[in-house]
Amino acid sequence: VNPVVVLRKEFDEWAVLFNPDTAEAVGINPVGVASWELLDQQIDIHEIADTIRQDFADVPGSATEEIETFITDLVERGFLGAEL
Repeated sequence: VNPVVVLRKEFDEWAVLFNPDTAEAVGINPVGVASWELLDQQIDIHEIADTIRQDFADVPGSATEEIETFITDLVERGFLGAEL
């Protein structure tokens, strides 16, 4: 996780990530918030997906791929650095 990025939780567990280095912001849903918070634990994508499946109802079978896409997007935008 880029240490300068700020997570601001809003209503209903939605949040905004703000990168002051680039002045870019992105809105994330509750699953994105949970994924973001799990990234600090230095666990892999499969462990993040397993935790999401335990914590949320009706998680699709494609959750691992969707989380990987989410992480890749955040890497490309400078919100974090990761080895997938």
